[in-house]
Amino acid sequence: MNIREIGQRDERTVAVENASCKWAYLFILFAIGIDIVYRVTVSKESVVDLIFLVIAGAGTRIAYQASQNALSRPSRKAMLFRLVGVIIAAIIAAILVIAKVM
Repeated sequence: MNIREIGQRDERTVAVENASCKWAYLFILFAIGIDIVYRVTVSKESVVDLIFLVIAGAGTRIAYQASQNALSRPSRKAMLFRLVGVIIAAIIAAILVIAKVM
């Protein structure tokens, strides 16, 4: 094999790389979710840092796609619903903290 063959990347290679990054992202996302549940139920620890990581990761992905004009209409709609969900969850968490339930 020469250097040119090693360095070549076709559409299939790019698609496989993108798919592997997607699966890795989803794995890490679910692993953090499981860690959040463990910390809350077993360790009784704060999970704000982990929740921030999940939100920051999703925000980075959305910001990059928006900067590249790669957000389709359905993904914009889904992003809006997620944003509303995050805002509602933050309001509920703030109420629970104020009421000292958590």
